[in-house]
Amino acid sequence: MIDKRGDYIKKLINWQLSSNNLVVLKRDSVECEFVNNIITFHEDENTINEIDMDKKTFRRENKDFMFKIDFINQTFNYHLKIEDLSIENAKIDANLKTYNNQIILQYNLGDETKEIIIHIL
Repeated sequence: MIDKRGDYIKKLINWQLSSNNLVVLKRDSVECEFVNNIITFHEDENTINEIDMDKKTFRRENKDFMFKIDFINQTFNYHLKIEDLSIENAKIDANLKTYNNQIILQYNLGDETKEIIIHIL
């Protein structure tokens, strides 16, 4: 499936989130949008994920929190909305890789290694 209008492209992806090599979330045939080299897809009805391929950032947001990784500067931000608590520009070990039709995001949070694999269909 592909729908293209100018800089806007709509495609399907398969994606999964792993923690310490165990798959904790897997979604198949998820609709995503590519606009100006930014990939946007919904995890569920409340959570949106966004990868900016130019700025090398990943953002995950819902009504409760906003989590963002900057892969260039190796930092993350986290904002707990209800409590209005934030962590800003904390150091993180993170890597963003692309292979053909895959995007792989890897990062460490404390003693957990997280990996998001996106396969563009």
